Amino acid sequence: MEVAAPKANHADMTPLRLTAITLSALATFIGVASAVPASAEVRVSRAELNGTQLRVEGTALPNRTITVNGVAMGASDGAGAYKVENSSFDHGTSCIIQVNDGSATSTPASLTG
Repeated sequence: MEVAAPKANHADMTPLRLTAITLSALATFIGVASAVPASAEVRVSRAELNGTQLRVEGTALPNRTITVNGVAMGASDGAGAYKVENSSFDHGTSCIIQVNDGSATSTPASLTG
């Protein structure tokens, strides 16, 4: 004797079951969305170069390595604030640096000084 599986009937969808399905889908969406890295999270409030003395300050994602032109120079604190200094910075021919905290996109900053 073969037993047939019950057929799905939308009338059997109780409000509680619909709520559970909706919450499950929402939780999945939030999990996927939060796994995508944010782009250009770095904000630069100061970018100075005096001779070879570089000073860059701003905010970024918390507890992240801060790079300038791809070179690690410091880290942001638990609130996201950072201040990096380098006494022998060679900017080459450009007065624009790229600051990053590991996000998908770096933030350009014009050097003053």
